[in-house]
Amino acid sequence: MVGLELIASESGEVVVLVTTDESGQPHETRLWVVDEAGKQWLRAGNPKSGWLLHIQKNSAVEVERNGQRAGYAAVPIADVRDQMTLFDTLAAGS
Repeated sequence: MVGLELIASESGEVVVLVTTDESGQPHETRLWVVDEAGKQWLRAGNPKSGWLLHIQKNSAVEVERNGQRAGYAAVPIADVRDQMTLFDTLAAGS
């Protein structure tokens, strides 16, 4: 985990995560992203972060990175120390 945090702080790359709440309203959140083993990772410092709560109910998200927006399926991963989120590219178009 420490290595991932270090990579994030050194890379300085921020993405826009678009989640959807229970009413269908989209929400944009700017987050640090870490690329590891061909996957994109986001860290929630607070397990009650709005974006994390949204993806626990609806895993379909969009990520805007380098001016390009793509659809993903978010997979929350509970860890003893932190919450991590892995994005697997959706089959359609990505």
